[in-house]
Amino acid sequence: MRRHLWPVLLLASTPACTLGDRALDGCPPEEEPCSDSTPGGIDFAGARAVGDSIFDGNHATAVGGTQAITLFHGDTGRPVTEPYVATAVPSFTIERTGGPVVTLRAKQRGASHLTIRDPEGALMDRKVFKAAEILRIDLAVARYESTQLPIAFLPGKIELGIALRGAGGDRLVDQSMTLELAGATQKGWDTLVVPDATAGTHAIAVTAGGLPPVDVDVTVVAAAEQLVEHVPAEPLVVGQPGSVCFDAVAQDHHVAGLTWTFDSDNGPGGTFGTANCAFLVPERAGTLTLTAGANGLQRTLSLVVQPAPPQARVAPEARLGSVAGERAEALAQ
Repeated sequence: MRRHLWPVLLLASTPACTLGDRALDGCPPEEEPCSDSTPGGIDFAGARAVGDSIFDGNHATAVGGTQAITLFHGDTGRPVTEPYVATAVPSFTIERTGGPVVTLRAKQRGASHLTIRDPEGALMDRKVFKAAEILRIDLAVARYESTQLPIAFLPGKIELGIALRGAGGDRLVDQSMTLELAGATQKGWDTLVVPDATAGTHAIAVTAGGLPPVDVDVTVVAAAEQLVEHVPAEPLVVGQPGSVCFDAVAQDHHVAGLTWTFDSDNGPGGTFGTANCAFLVPERAGTLTLTAGANGLQRTLSLVVQPAPPQARVAPEARLGSVAGERAEALAQ
């Protein structure tokens, strides 16, 4: 069992910011005039990667690869249709512009402002974009699942993603990436649809970042063999949300894309954002029996639930403060 508070954190979060410097902080000092055409600055919307949530911001561009940035007015959200000139040196070249879309090509590792100016040279807005080297290539799924195992799929129609990763596992974008597998169709820049996958191992030829093709293996298994909970971390607590995640295991892989069900006898149990994790809010101390189901398999756990921590009592006078006037307080001393 690996507990997460992701659902609570997500509810308390705001989407990652894609607004430019001017949209966030207003017009910079007077020595750099600002354009009247974008009084609210610009929202720089980069490419989405398979599995992204609304809380994911812009990703770095893979060196040698491209990323299309769509420009929106920061105050109204409408596309930028006013004339502009784009620059992004030294890490990028401008591959092309068309309407509100600026396509960057990353030529070296680093970070550079994508600066948008009007034809007279006045600042419309700017935002830093990063370029990074591809260090590894992984499989990805459209619906997020929590696992430390390599991913496998069941036979039949499969829609899978390819994740380019840089330092620290950060996602990278190369919208010029190509994906090749016999009988499959590339959908979008990082997604492949296999109409009738059969059990076995299949190699996808991935070409990205101007590098030679790399084979990424896709494992297809006949069925999941067992459900295994993640390693316990800490007990659940009454009234506090937590989650318990499971792997559907076959051939030492996690089988992705399954329909999961969760049943709790102590408070609500269901999913929230992560398909293979039960989202729980226990109602009473003692135990919670959780039954997980997927692919015709079931796994039942008995989990410890601790009482809610006592609330610290605050004296009424401490909550309200003194109601005595200054003279009354002075006479009381």
